[in-house]
Amino acid sequence: MTKFNNSQIKSRIVLTISIFLLSGQFSMGKTPSEANNIFLSEAGKTVYSIIVSPDDPVANTAARELAKHLQQVTGADFPIVRPGKNHPAQVIAVGPDAAKTLLPDLDLAFSKLGNDGIVIKTSGKNLILTGASKAKRGTLYAVYEFLENQVGIRWWTSSESRIPANPSLSVPRTDIVYVPQFIYRDAFYKDMFNGVFAARCKCNGHAERIPPEYGGNCRILGWCHTFYQLLPPRKYFKAHPEWYSENNGKRTFSGGRAQLCLSNEEMRREFTKNAIKWLRKNPDAAMISISQNDACSIKNGCNCRECLKLAEKEGSPSGPLLKFVNRVAEDIEKEFPHVYIVTLAYQYTGKPPLTIRPRKNVIIRFCIPRKSFSQPLSENKTCSRKLEAWSAIAPRLFIWDYLACYGNFLQPFPNLKTLGPNIRYFAKNHAVAAFEQGDNGTSCGDFVQLRAWVTAHLLWNPQLDAQKLIREFMDGYYGKASKPLLAYLELIHGAAAKFDSGNIPGQGTPWLLPQDMIRANELFDRAESLTRDNPALSWRVRRARMPLTYTWLREYKILRFRAKTAGKQFCGPSVSDMSALCQKFLTTAEEFKLQQQKYTESLWVKDLIPELKIRFRSCPPKEVSTLADDDWFDVPMTNCRFWKMGKLVHWADDPAASSGRAVKMDGNHTEWAVQYVPPPLSPVRCYVVIRCDVKPGAASSGPAFTAGIYDNKNRRGTSISKTVALTADGKYHAYDLGVYYLKNGYVWVAPVNNPEVKALYIDRIFFVRDPDCEKYTAMYKQALQLQKAKKYAEAATIFAVILENISASGLPKNRVTSSYLHNLYWNRKYQEVVDFAEKTMANPHSDNSAKIICCWLACLSCRDLQKYADMEKWAVNLQSFSSPKERNYARGIIYQAMALKLQKKLKTAAALLSEEKIAAMPPSQQKHASKLAAGLKTK
Repeated sequence: MTKFNNSQIKSRIVLTISIFLLSGQFSMGKTPSEANNIFLSEAGKTVYSIIVSPDDPVANTAARELAKHLQQVTGADFPIVRPGKNHPAQVIAVGPDAAKTLLPDLDLAFSKLGNDGIVIKTSGKNLILTGASKAKRGTLYAVYEFLENQVGIRWWTSSESRIPANPSLSVPRTDIVYVPQFIYRDAFYKDMFNGVFAARCKCNGHAERIPPEYGGNCRILGWCHTFYQLLPPRKYFKAHPEWYSENNGKRTFSGGRAQLCLSNEEMRREFTKNAIKWLRKNPDAAMISISQNDACSIKNGCNCRECLKLAEKEGSPSGPLLKFVNRVAEDIEKEFPHVYIVTLAYQYTGKPPLTIRPRKNVIIRFCIPRKSFSQPLSENKTCSRKLEAWSAIAPRLFIWDYLACYGNFLQPFPNLKTLGPNIRYFAKNHAVAAFEQGDNGTSCGDFVQLRAWVTAHLLWNPQLDAQKLIREFMDGYYGKASKPLLAYLELIHGAAAKFDSGNIPGQGTPWLLPQDMIRANELFDRAESLTRDNPALSWRVRRARMPLTYTWLREYKILRFRAKTAGKQFCGPSVSDMSALCQKFLTTAEEFKLQQQKYTESLWVKDLIPELKIRFRSCPPKEVSTLADDDWFDVPMTNCRFWKMGKLVHWADDPAASSGRAVKMDGNHTEWAVQYVPPPLSPVRCYVVIRCDVKPGAASSGPAFTAGIYDNKNRRGTSISKTVALTADGKYHAYDLGVYYLKNGYVWVAPVNNPEVKALYIDRIFFVRDPDCEKYTAMYKQALQLQKAKKYAEAATIFAVILENISASGLPKNRVTSSYLHNLYWNRKYQEVVDFAEKTMANPHSDNSAKIICCWLACLSCRDLQKYADMEKWAVNLQSFSSPKERNYARGIIYQAMALKLQKKLKTAAALLSEEKIAAMPPSQQKHASKLAAGLKTK
C-alpha cells in the first residue's frame, strides 16, 4: 500500500471531484451526440480487439471480464490479444502496459493513482481502461466502472444482475481520472464474502475474500483488539505481571477485560519485536492493528501512577495509548515503511488527547458512538464532537460504522436515509478508510441486498445521491413491486423518526405500532400480488418480507399487552392468524435455507425454530393460568442477549422446558451472562423461570443463583438470591424479580460460582400486569404534576402514601423518598425533613442511597432552622455514606465548611477546604468550593 502526504491527499480529493464534474458523460440517458461517440459494435459485430499484457494477472482478469460482458451485451466476440507493433487498428487497451503502447506519455504514476485509482480514456477510436503501474486493483476497477456506467450493466448481488441487450454499442469520448478517497472500503454483508461480487462492487475490505487474480483485498494484520494477540498473558504474565493493567494496586489480565501497562518501556520493546515478527511472516499485509482489548471501560485500563499521570495530562486515556502506538509505529516504519499502523478510538479512548498527535504512518480507527440510527451523525453531538476533534489532529481516519441491529438481524432497521449523509460526513472529516458493519450473518435480513449494493457504491463515491441509488436498486431488482416496497421503507423510517427522536434500541421494535405493522402487511401483500406472474421477482419479494413476518411473531404478544395496559383496543390479527403465519414463516425459512444462517453475530436461526413451533400454543406458566392472554406476555430465551455464547452460555435440549430447549449456564462463574432488554413498559411484575441442577447431597445453605433488574440510567438495580435448599428439586420454578418500571434497563440472571450447583437452566422470562403497580404509578405521576405546579404540600401528601405502600407500588423507594423530602423542604417543613431523616438513619434496613438523600436534605433543613451544629453533624454523615470520588462526598465537605463558617469557626472551615481537597472534587462541585474558600480567606 502506498502512503500519501498531505499534498497528495489533497490531489486525490481534487481528482475525486474532477470525475464528477464530468459526470454527465457517465449518466445513462444523457448520451452525447453520435459524432462524439466511438462504436464498439454495430449490429452484433465488432472490429475491436482487447489488448492486455500477459505479465499482469489482474489485468488479464479484467480483460476476460470485459470480453465476457461485452459479448453478453452486444453478441459480438471481442478477441483478447497481446500488445505489440502489429496489434489491430481499433483496440481496447486494458492495463498500464497495454495503455502505454497507445499513449507512451500517459501518466500512470502509482503515487497519484494508488492501488485503486482508474483511468478511462479515449484515444482516437481506441479506448484505454487502466490503473496505475504496479497497482493491485485499478485496472479491474476501470473495467467495472466502464461496464457499469457506460455499458449499463448492474450486478445487484453475487448471483443476480442486469445485462442489457445492445447489439450496436456506442460510448462517448471521454478522459476520466478518478481516485477513491477511501483506500479501504468494506461493506460488511454476507453477499460481499463472495470475492468476485465484492470486486465488481469495488470493495476491498479485510473480510472480503477476493482472489489474487481479482486484485485481492486490503488486509489488516490482526484486524483489531490485538494487545493480547501480540503479548498473550498465558505466555508473559507469570514472569512479567508489571506489563499488564494495574487495578486497585494489583496487576491483572482479567480474562481479556484488562489492558497493557502502556507506560512500561520493557513491555513496549517486546510488543514491538513481536509485531515486526508478525509482519515478516505476512508481507502482503497493508495495515497492522495495534489496538486495545474489547469490552473494556476506563476502570479496566491500567491505573498505575505513570499511566494515570499521562492520561490526566492529556485529558483522556487515549493519551497513553497514542503515545505507545506512535513509538511502536516509529520502530515498524524502519523495516516496513509501506505499512499503516491502525489503532482504535473506542469506548474509553474515544476522546482525543490534548497534545499528542498520531504519526504519519498511524491511522486512527474511530468507532462510531451513537444511539440514534435515524439521525445523521453530523447532527449527533455525542459522535460529531469526538469525530471532528480527531479529524482536527489526525491526517487520516479509519471509520468503524455500525449499520445493523446486532441484537437481531431478522428485524427491520430504519437507517437507510442516513447512509449517504454519514459517508459524506466521514469523507469530509479526513476518513481514508471505512468499515461499514452490516448484517453479515444472513441473506434474509432487512433489505440486505439493497444495503450492500448502496453502501458499496457510496464507499466508492461518497458524492452519489443515496436516495437515487436506493430507487435505482429497488426498480431494477424488484421490478413492479418497487413502488409498494419503497412505500414500506418510507413507513418504517417515518415510524422510527417519531419514536424518541429516532433512538432505536439494540433489539426489538417498540417504535413499530400495530397500525404501522398492519399497513406494512398491506404493502407487502400488494408487492406479492404484483409479482405473482414472475417467479424470480416473487422469490425476491417473499425473502424481503421475512423480517416483517418475524417481527410479527416476535412482538405479537408484547403488542397486545401494551395495548391492554394503555387502555386501547388491539387492532391486529388473531392468535389463530398468527399460528398460521408462524407455520408459513417456518416453511419459507426452509426455502431460503435460513436455518443455516445467523440472527445475531453469534447465534443461529436453527435455535429459534423449537420456540417458534410452540409460539402460539397454549402453555402459560401456572402463575398466569387464570389471567387473560393480554394481561401477560412471555419472552422466549431466543429474544435475550448472551455473553460468551458457547463458553459461558449454551443451548441445551431439555424436555422439561416449555419449548424443549433451554439456555444453560454452568455454575462455575458469576457473570450476568443472560440478559433481556424489555421494550418501554408501564410498571409490570417480572418473573424468570429457572431450574437448578445441583450435585447429589449438596449442602443446602449455599446460594444457587442470583437474578435481578438493572437500571442503566442510574446505574443501580434490585436483585434476588435463591439458595440450594429452595431449588434442589430439579424442577422449573417462576421466581418473582419484582416490578420492572424502567425505560432503560434489563433483566439478568447469573450463577454464583457455587461448586454444589452444576448448572442453571433458564426456560423463559414473563411479565404480568399488576393493578397495584398501575394504581401507585398513576399517583406518582399525579404527585409529579403537583410538584411541577409548586403545590408542594399536596405532592408531599401523595408521596407519603406511596411510601407507606412502597412494596406494593413497585416504585423505586429511593426515588419516592427523594421526591417526598424535596417537597417537604420546598414547603418549608424543615423539622419534618429532619425527623424523617432521623428515622431513616435509625432503620437498620435503610440502604446507603436513602441515607445519602436524608443526610443531604437534613443538612439543608438544619441550615434553614439555624441549627448549625446539627448541620455539621449531617454533613459529616453525608461524607461517611458516600465514596470519596462521588459528588455527595464533596457536597458533605462543602456543607461542613459552611456549617463551620456559620458557627464562626473560620480557621477550621478554611483548613477543610484546602486546595488539595478541592482539586480532588468532581468539577461540578469545585466552583462552589473554591468560591466558599475564597470567602473564608478574605475574612
